[in-house]
Amino acid sequence: MVQATLMKFVERLPHRKVSEALERTYGLQVTPATVLDVTRRVAWWFRPEYTRILGRIRSAEVVYVDETGARVDGRRIWIWAFTSLTDTLIVVRKSRGKRVLKEVLGKDFKGVIVCDGWKSCPNFTDRIQRCWAHLLREASGLAEHVDEAKPLSEALHRLYRRLCESPEGKPPPEEVVRLAGEVRKVVVDLAGRPYEAEEALRFTCKVLNGLDHWFTPHGAGCGAYE
Repeated sequence: MVQATLMKFVERLPHRKVSEALERTYGLQVTPATVLDVTRRVAWWFRPEYTRILGRIRSAEVVYVDETGARVDGRRIWIWAFTSLTDTLIVVRKSRGKRVLKEVLGKDFKGVIVCDGWKSCPNFTDRIQRCWAHLLREASGLAEHVDEAKPLSEALHRLYRRLCESPEGKPPPEEVVRLAGEVRKVVVDLAGRPYEAEEALRFTCKVLNGLDHWFTPHGAGCGAYE
């Protein structure tokens, strides 16, 4: 049963081909419908562990949330990832909206969501930390083909390192707030400069639009952005 499930979801074989492979390899005669039933039974075996992971995600102080689109039988679906310091939960849904967040995290979720800025997250909670990994990756990509964006990219990387580096490890909350305030001013100055390239203007607009969530003081921590 486990082998059939691995063939279906790791090797990505259709039910018919899994059926044929089982007969060819092990001499087992099973129909494609039986293969489908097998995968459902294996999923139910893991249901208790899934429930435990879901509980830990819901109680986590910080959860990184991201989603990516895919097509199944020509229809758009979304693969959601919810990651804490200890767990990752993957769900597949037809929606990219905040109802998925309500379903997975629950309406009483009290943690901080680290995300790329997609509107579903701020529509779900105001405890948002925008993802610096996305920001820095986009800045680096922009700097590769837009010369005037290179100083901006380098400055953002320096600012990020400054926010994360502390001689005493994790700085106290008041120090985090002070540092974030200083860096925020620098970011406003950098992003507000006159750029000529359209790509640079779009990027700086994105930076300024997310200003309230780049420097969240309520506990996301630097490691959550990496």
